[in-house]
Amino acid sequence: MNLINNGLALATVASENGELTERFVYAPPDVERRPLRELVEVRRCGDDTALRVTAGLVALYAPAIAEDDAPEDMDDDESWLPWCVFCDETLTHPDEHGAGPYPTPDFAEGAAS
Repeated sequence: MNLINNGLALATVASENGELTERFVYAPPDVERRPLRELVEVRRCGDDTALRVTAGLVALYAPAIAEDDAPEDMDDDESWLPWCVFCDETLTHPDEHGAGPYPTPDFAEGAAS
């Protein structure tokens, strides 16, 4: 888990129909273990705006295998991918799905240009 902003974890937010609504937000690190309909507050990266969304729409990013679990700077890690805590699977892989339905940071290895 990536605790990189005041104890919050890097995450992404989808809409009810599965469309990506927020590429990068900071969310509570236990958000994927909360009830799906529980309202949680996430904060947008960059402008730090607070958003209230249901926990089931938030997916935490996980560091790539053997990468720092809590980097001091995002430039320290280049392969951040969304990961599902319930099925223990990476939700997309740039080499297999291009940009895929889930985001990869612009600086990520293999990210679509």
